[in-house]
Amino acid sequence: MLQVTKMSIATFLFGIVLFFARDPRSIENVAIYGKVTCDGNPVEGVQILMVDDNIWMFDHILTFRSTNKNGKYRLFGNPHDKDLNLLLIVEHSCHENRNIKTRELIESYSQYRIPLHTLEEHGFDYEFNIELRNNHGVHSSKPGLYAWRAAADIKTVASDSAEYLKNAFF
Repeated sequence: MLQVTKMSIATFLFGIVLFFARDPRSIENVAIYGKVTCDGNPVEGVQILMVDDNIWMFDHILTFRSTNKNGKYRLFGNPHDKDLNLLLIVEHSCHENRNIKTRELIESYSQYRIPLHTLEEHGFDYEFNIELRNNHGVHSSKPGLYAWRAAADIKTVASDSAEYLKNAFF
């Protein structure tokens, strides 16, 4: 026969409260939207990654999308922690970086940080327009971005799987 004590019931109820208690500073969802242009012209098909940029091993891709024919995008993400360090990574060829020998176009990317206080001021629904030509911090995509994205995708799947298992068993 199972013996239930007041202490075990209290411990169980406390555990339930802790499990479902939300941190008042936790962030439910983030929406970033805007238009991507190059020399003032809308750019279609530009891939944008929205990342919670922590220490490299703990970065988490929140979402990614491509711009439409008008250069517009809308990203929704659900951060996994309360210390959101939002980074947008935009893959593009606006600067037309070329291989010196082959003159082949090299895919590039630019990074844009959006401070947490800015997101808070806008209720985590923020319009962010991007003019690619004005960004001087253009990076080559090969092989850096591909390796980074693959590693981040693996971490995202592992993190999501761990969250799913936690919810399934508790």
